[in-house]
Order: sequence, then C-alpha cells, then structure tokens
Amino acid sequence: MAFRAATYAGWLQLGWLPVAGDGFGNSYVLLIRGPLAGCVAFVEAIADPDEIAYVAASNLWTFLRFLFEKELGAKGWPFGSKVVLAADPDLAQIPGDLLPWAH
Repeated sequence: MAFRAATYAGWLQLGWLPVAGDGFGNSYVLLIRGPLAGCVAFVEAIADPDEIAYVAASNLWTFLRFLFEKELGAKGWPFGSKVVLAADPDLAQIPGDLLPWAH
C-alpha cells in the first residue's frame, strides 16, 4: 500500500486511504472525508486514478467481509445488487451513479 500512497500522493488531499488492491493495479480506498466518509470505493487507475469508479461497501468492516468471502469463492460482490444490498443495506443510500451495478 505504501507504493500506492507514493504513486498517488494526491489521494491524501482527496481524503482517500488505500486499503486493498485488486491485483491489476486498481485500488480500494477508504474515504476519510466528505459526504461518503467511511465508505470504501474502487478506483480504476487505468481509467482515472483520481476518480471513484464506484462505492464497493458502506464501511471498512463490510468491505473486508466482502473481500474475504470473495477470496473464499463467494459470488455476487460487487456487481450483484441483490446480494450486495442484502449484506450491506446502507449502500442503498449511496447515489445511484456510484453503485457498482450502475456501470
């Protein structure tokens, strides 16, 4: 994560704290400021490293659960709206254009 923090130094100014990567150069960041503070967002570095692609979870602990379950073979996260909202109903409060299934 230190690499990402050094590579994307502007993230701190945006209030983004890198918490995980997807193995393809993209990052999950904890939003620490602004109206989405506390949420975890996905940043697709190749598209725009300074723009949120989508909000992956409403909080860090839920994100970690999703991530670990996916590693164990669970299906549905992050693009299956029914599965995701059943496990993370607070995500329904996120603006629709920032939800994973809007893309």
